[in-house]
Amino acid sequence: MNYRNRAVSWLAVMGVVAWQWWASPWPWFWWVGLGLQFLLYPQLAYLFARLSDDPLAFELRTMTFDSLAIGFWVAWLGAPLWLAYALCVCGAMNLAAFKGPRGLLISVLLQCCGAALAVLVHGFQFQPDLAPGPTALCMLALSAYMLAFAHGANERTRKLHAIRMRLTDSERALQRQLAENQVLQVRLSEQANRDSLTGLFNRRFLDATLGRELIRCQREGQPLALIVIDIDHFKKVNDNAGHPVGDEVLRRVAFLLSHDSRASDVVCRHGGEEFLLMLPNMPMAAALERAEHYRESLAGSTLLIEGQRLRITLSAGVASYPEHGQLPGELLAAADKALYLAKSRGRNRVEVAQADRFEQPTVPMEPA
Repeated sequence: MNYRNRAVSWLAVMGVVAWQWWASPWPWFWWVGLGLQFLLYPQLAYLFARLSDDPLAFELRTMTFDSLAIGFWVAWLGAPLWLAYALCVCGAMNLAAFKGPRGLLISVLLQCCGAALAVLVHGFQFQPDLAPGPTALCMLALSAYMLAFAHGANERTRKLHAIRMRLTDSERALQRQLAENQVLQVRLSEQANRDSLTGLFNRRFLDATLGRELIRCQREGQPLALIVIDIDHFKKVNDNAGHPVGDEVLRRVAFLLSHDSRASDVVCRHGGEEFLLMLPNMPMAAALERAEHYRESLAGSTLLIEGQRLRITLSAGVASYPEHGQLPGELLAAADKALYLAKSRGRNRVEVAQADRFEQPTVPMEPA
């Protein structure tokens, strides 16, 4: 863009000079200098910029030389007003466009330096008037340069707008990708902590949660109950009705346990046909009533699965903090013992853990 503007505008300047001073008794080497400056120089500047490792930096240096050359030729030609105005304004516009107010100041200083050099070499001359033809050509060239400059600015604005739109689209795509990654991360976390068959929490989640809940209950002086549940004679269900029916039985029991639970309760499939409920802030009597409710609900209903009617019962053991243990392992062992007692007494029943005869150690508190 700069090459186009420089080549066309400086060609117009050469035309103005030739029109105005063609009949003047200038030495031949003056005309050679004008030709080198206004005809050959723009081509060489463009060529060297293209070959440079840093074309933009080279072009900025070229524009500073433009301002110096403009000042020199304006003073050398006697400062004709329209030509001086056109050259000085165009040179200042170029540097100001790339470097702002600092570029404008640099251009003015360089033009003054160029003018001073011409005065030292050629002496001071002042010929402000141009003939009507060169004046009109100068005005036309200045107008064309400004229109070309405006066109270039418009092109840059449109390209910048297109780049911003692409960046905006890319940013939106990145935000969508991040949101999808967050959803995927949540899903993966859920899959790691959930049983794939029933959708309940798994043993891994219980092991990570029970210790924290016991510490919180000890700190707040609240109880915590555990209910361990086992489906009676579940192996016979698998053997007689098939594993798909057995899987559906597990899902039905999981639905019963989770449907009647509170938001703070943790319902887990502990393994096989065994389930475990962690009930924070629930006293022993309420946990026992909850376990009996589950047992009665299941025993009092008939499950219709794949055309087969099944009567399913469960056995449960209930243990409570702090009566039956203050550490996760102690509480789980107490609930398991109660479940074993329920099975040994005929199944389809709920048993409460027996309190230990010795004082249990307290749960170690997490550091503040």
